[in-house]
Amino acid sequence: MRQTNIIRHCYDRVKHLLCTMLLVIGFITATYADVSGVAVSTNFPGDSNKINGSGYVDLSVTWMGDTPPFTAKYKVNSNIINTEAAINENSTTARIQASTIGDTGGSPVPIVVQIVDSLGKTAEASSQGVIVDTKAPTLTATITNGPTFSQSSTVRIQIVSDKEVKAPTVTCNSVNATAEGSISVGTSF
Repeated sequence: MRQTNIIRHCYDRVKHLLCTMLLVIGFITATYADVSGVAVSTNFPGDSNKINGSGYVDLSVTWMGDTPPFTAKYKVNSNIINTEAAINENSTTARIQASTIGDTGGSPVPIVVQIVDSLGKTAEASSQGVIVDTKAPTLTATITNGPTFSQSSTVRIQIVSDKEVKAPTVTCNSVNATAEGSISVGTSF
C-alpha cells in the first residue's frame, strides 16, 4: 500500500511538471508570435491616383507572420471599409470600390491595411493615397462657326468641362464628329 502511494505521488509530480512545461512553452510561443513587415502595393486602373465614383483601386498586401489564420482590415480615416478573414497565406489582394472610399474632396487619402493574426497581434501599413471624385463633370457644347450655316458647311463644336475629363465623343445624326487637335484629357475640346 505504501509503495502505491509513492508511485501515485511521483505520478502527480510528473504530471504537474509536464503541465507546467506545456504552459511555459505555450506562453513562450504566444509571446514570440508576431505580425510584421506589412507592405501594400497600390494599382490604379489608369495612369494616376484619381478615380471617379464608379472606379476601383487594387491592393496587393504581403506580411510576415507565423500564426494563421490572418484577418485583413481595410480602413479609410479610421473607418473599416472592408474585412477579409481566414487568410492562411502571408499575402492577399483586394479590389476596393471607390464608392466604398467615398469622395475625398480632391485630396489623396491612403487606405490603411491592418493584419491581425490568430492571437490578436496586429501590424499595419498604408497604401498610396487615392483621390476619389464622385461629382459628375458638367459639359457644355457650343457651336463656334456663327449663327448661320448651310448643309454643306462644316459645323464646329467646342466642348468645355468644369473639370478635367477624357475627350468626349460627339455624335450627330449617327455621325461621329472628328476632333481638331490631339488632346486626350483636358477641359476644352
